[in-house]
Amino acid sequence: MKNIYIFGLIILLLTIPIVIGTIILYKKKNVFYTQEVADRKLSEPFLKSMATEIRGSLGSPIYIIDNFLSIDICNNIIDELKTKLKPSTLTRENPTDPYFRTSSTAIFSNSKTQEFVNKKMEDIIVAKKSEIPQIQHYDVSQEFKPHWDGFDPKYDKKFYDRGQRSWTFMIYLNNVEEGGETYFPKLYETIIPKMGRAVIWYNLDKNGDLDRNTLHQGKPIIKGEKYIITKWFN
Repeated sequence: MKNIYIFGLIILLLTIPIVIGTIILYKKKNVFYTQEVADRKLSEPFLKSMATEIRGSLGSPIYIIDNFLSIDICNNIIDELKTKLKPSTLTRENPTDPYFRTSSTAIFSNSKTQEFVNKKMEDIIVAKKSEIPQIQHYDVSQEFKPHWDGFDPKYDKKFYDRGQRSWTFMIYLNNVEEGGETYFPKLYETIIPKMGRAVIWYNLDKNGDLDRNTLHQGKPIIKGEKYIITKWFN
């Protein structure tokens, strides 16, 4: 009888860590990691074949495709949406810095040109869901300070639950006289705006967590103005 009791106690002690570990994993998966995101491996072969150059690092590559859009398409997008621009918003307000993001934004509406551009982006990135593209306009001195596009489920759960932003697809719609570069401080990369140039990166690391190396900013415009398209894939 004593041996049975000891044996049962040993089994119990061996089981407790497994049960606790299962509960932790379950909570982690269901509270923080419920999103099904695009697998970067499915899009990367096509991106590598199209890229004019690949910057960043092996774990956090930045794909650059020059002449992704023609001059006429870029100008048409600007003309169609520039009258619809409104002050850009933040997913997480920064009460200590009201000038964290000072651009203007307009959401794509229905036009043949906009549908063409949206489909051209969707043909490259393999994902089940994506957001409606939008344009941003930056005038002199306007900027978007360092930030991540992907959501941190601990702080951005409301937006995270709507869909993680796994891929960022950005296109410059005009040349900028001075300033307006896209800067990745952790990767030491500066991308100069060029009409029709696409810049694409994946916002998550190999574990599906936010890739902190993708921290980036839109530097202030010194001379001229900047128009870009931004589309996020879930």
